[in-house]
Amino acid sequence: MSKRFWGILAAAVLTLALFVPVRAAEKDVPASEPAERVAASEPAENGPEAQEQTGNPVSIVQIELKNQKRVYFGRADSVTDESKIKVIEVRKVFPEICHYKNMLAADVPYGSARYWIYMAKANKVFNAGLKKVSTEMMLQMVSERGNIIKIDDKPVDKEFESKMDISPALIKIVRSMS
Repeated sequence: MSKRFWGILAAAVLTLALFVPVRAAEKDVPASEPAERVAASEPAENGPEAQEQTGNPVSIVQIELKNQKRVYFGRADSVTDESKIKVIEVRKVFPEICHYKNMLAADVPYGSARYWIYMAKANKVFNAGLKKVSTEMMLQMVSERGNIIKIDDKPVDKEFESKMDISPALIKIVRSMS
């Protein structure tokens, strides 16, 4: 058989190997089982699933949002502790990310290839910093400031929201990552 055949075969095998869910390999689950089903079979840390698995009653905090897309960490429908909800101001955090600063300094036009490369790098730093802050503080949800309307039928005012703001902590971590 030719070298071309073996090259194509090797490429096909490597491609298939990349699509095998890593979690399935770790959990002794057949590789054909989707990763979503594996994740669903893991024990829940909070939310209604935790009540079923532990037998302990779990009360879910009712959160009313303006826009679900402005939740940057966690899920609004699985928060069990009001103190684990925090907010950030993305417009204050992004100017502190070095890739974003470099893009502004280089006066890169919106929509260009360089723009999207800089923004992808800035988003990667932002998401890594947010994940680090959220896990250190053991948060269940982080949303954009002004996005949360009510928590357990109590309106959220600006004073209450300012107590929930973790932007300074996120800025500190983002600066150290850049």
